[in-house]
Amino acid sequence: MKVKIISRDTEKEFDEGYDLALKLVDDLGDISKGEPSSNHLAGIITCILNFTYAFAPNEEAVDALVAFAKEMAIDDSRRFKEDGNYKTGEVKSKFVQH
Repeated sequence: MKVKIISRDTEKEFDEGYDLALKLVDDLGDISKGEPSSNHLAGIITCILNFTYAFAPNEEAVDALVAFAKEMAIDDSRRFKEDGNYKTGEVKSKFVQH
C-alpha cells in the first residue's frame, strides 16, 4: 500500500473509502440490531489497522495516516454534535455528501 500525500485522485479515493466504510457501518447496525458494542468497533479498527500496517512502507507512514484520520473524525463529530444532529440519523445527508 502506498500512502499518497498529494494526488489528483485524493478526494475521489477518500470518498470511495468513506462510502465503503459507511456500508460497513450499515452492516454492523444490522448485525448488532442497532446497538454496536465497543467489541464490534475494536474488531473493525483492529482489522483496518492490521491491513494498513501490513501494506504500508513503514510504521511512521501509518502513524501519520492515523493521525490525519483521527483529526478529521474528531472535527467532523464535534460539528455533527454541535449542530444538534447527534442520534438523529442525519449524519449521511449532513456530513457525508460528496
